[in-house]
Amino acid sequence: MVKKILVHKKKQDRIISTKTKRGLSIEYTKKQLEQNKRDKRRSVSMVEQCLVELFKHCNKNDIDHLVFEDLNKFTRKYKVNNKEFNVNIRRLMSILHIVDIKNMAERIGKKYGITISLTNAEYTSQQCSKCGYIHKDNRKTQEKFKCIHCGYEENADLNASINIKNRISVDVLRDSLHIEAEKNKYIPKTENHSEVKEIFQSIGLM
Repeated sequence: MVKKILVHKKKQDRIISTKTKRGLSIEYTKKQLEQNKRDKRRSVSMVEQCLVELFKHCNKNDIDHLVFEDLNKFTRKYKVNNKEFNVNIRRLMSILHIVDIKNMAERIGKKYGITISLTNAEYTSQQCSKCGYIHKDNRKTQEKFKCIHCGYEENADLNASINIKNRISVDVLRDSLHIEAEKNKYIPKTENHSEVKEIFQSIGLM
């Protein structure tokens, strides 16, 4: 399904590029607009189904609180290509409406009794989930993480996921980085990169 949607998008890109070179209007045609609507419905439905499966798994395993990265800020800076689909991850997330996952998760999560907290995406991929040390050289490749401070090695995505969880489960990180929006539900205290860096420096992780 994702591949089919990307085929449509790339075809539209080529048409717009040709129109631009010829000095023509680049507005979508009625047919293109209808195709975009169909693709959006399909992608949103896919994401919602994934969330339902996730929340059912949580219910079966007595999990009632999940932590998500604040993807709105995350997508503005992410410049890596997705290898499977050969497209920039930031654009892929936009095309599939994954940037709306926070709102979808909160809406669907209420039906399953799941609380959704958000955390700042800064340094989640550079921080060691074992000792807490943060450095850009900890993650030299997309797949592998190795801490230059303690030598801990792990799959990079798994290491980042543990860090995301720790942002709420570890008291000092939760209290330093977040505010309590509702009872037991947290949101980032700041989205400013330099302020996040100062917080980590103040608690001795950088």
